[in-house]
Amino acid sequence: MWANAQCDGRHAEYSWRPLFNFNVKVGRREPSTVSSAVGLYGLGEKNEAGEQLEDFCLEHEMALANTMFKQHPRRLYTWTSPDGNTRNQIDYISIA
Repeated sequence: MWANAQCDGRHAEYSWRPLFNFNVKVGRREPSTVSSAVGLYGLGEKNEAGEQLEDFCLEHEMALANTMFKQHPRRLYTWTSPDGNTRNQIDYISIA
């Protein structure tokens, strides 16, 4: 899905491009395993989709911005199970 918009001369042109729409988890990192695409401050354990997203970001010189900065734990999770017992970070903001 691609969505592009152009503004009038008073505003900059911008694009919005969601890259993935599945349950990606890149996980929390140890300082020795940080890459240029994923920072220290993810949540949980990396899954296979997380590996694929990291590879994609590395290949296209992108970074997952919301893993680069330390935040309070309640600000990290973007999904909660219906029973409220499981929380995951599955949404990411990629920047080039």
